Amino acid sequence: TLVMVVELQQNDFKFEEFSVNPTLGPSVEVLVRMGAKETSLIIDEGEWYRLFTPMILHAGIIHLVFNMLGLINIGFPAEREFGALKIGIIYVLSGFMGVLFSAIFVPQTVSVGASG
Repeated sequence: TLVMVVELQQNDFKFEEFSVNPTLGPSVEVLVRMGAKETSLIIDEGEWYRLFTPMILHAGIIHLVFNMLGLINIGFPAEREFGALKIGIIYVLSGFMGVLFSAIFVPQTVSVGASG
């Protein structure tokens, strides 16, 4: 949630128009500045950190709320069952793979989130 506050601060504490960002969030430019997946920057500029930073970014408030609901209903029980370390490793590896496959198969799309 702290990252979402910083995203909105970078967007002058306003949401983009619903037609631009229906998840009630910042502009694409702000997300790119903060590390969203943009394949051309990864390949042409060598910004490899963009294979990881999208995992902590959210497109908007609605995206954040649904992720929180998923964590409450699936993440916490899985963490209790398998342990924080295993779930953390699964989260980072699956997030990395999601961003990597997004960069390969939909390179023209700017994206955020652990699913790439």
